Amino acid sequence: MIIIPLGNLVLGLYSILFVLKGEIEYAVLLLLVGLLLDSLDSYTARKLDRKSDLKKELDSLADIISFGVAPAMIMYVAVFHELHTIGVLIASIFPICGALRLAYFRTQSSSKKYVIGLPIGLANGILATFILFGPVFNKGVSMMVILALSYFMISKIKFFRVNGR
Repeated sequence: MIIIPLGNLVLGLYSILFVLKGEIEYAVLLLLVGLLLDSLDSYTARKLDRKSDLKKELDSLADIISFGVAPAMIMYVAVFHELHTIGVLIASIFPICGALRLAYFRTQSSSKKYVIGLPIGLANGILATFILFGPVFNKGVSMMVILALSYFMISKIKFFRVNGR
């Protein structure tokens, strides 16, 4: 069922549009709704035992937009825009590491108990929550959060599997 990853992709695109209008809270809320859709997608795929290569690839592409590019744009607009090129570089690290993590995940056999590297959806959820409730406008703290999450996505650290991905 490809409708759920497509819905996630649309939410990511709308999140980008909202952040370009300066409506950061709405942009972040769309990311969190996308995270719920992604979890629902994983749940239904497990319950229905439906796995297709097309859906897996589409899901990864939607994740790059919704959980990589959109939160990076939010962080750039909300915090890093005053840093100009450095701000772009800092914000870019998040989707780059997310894409590397997704590519690595797709090429490795996985354990039923854990995954290697922080999943991009979980990194997005942490970052979105930080944007809504944390000291997001403190550039130093925001930089540490986005760099730490980026590192954890490409690390060899084992994270317990939460939703079967």
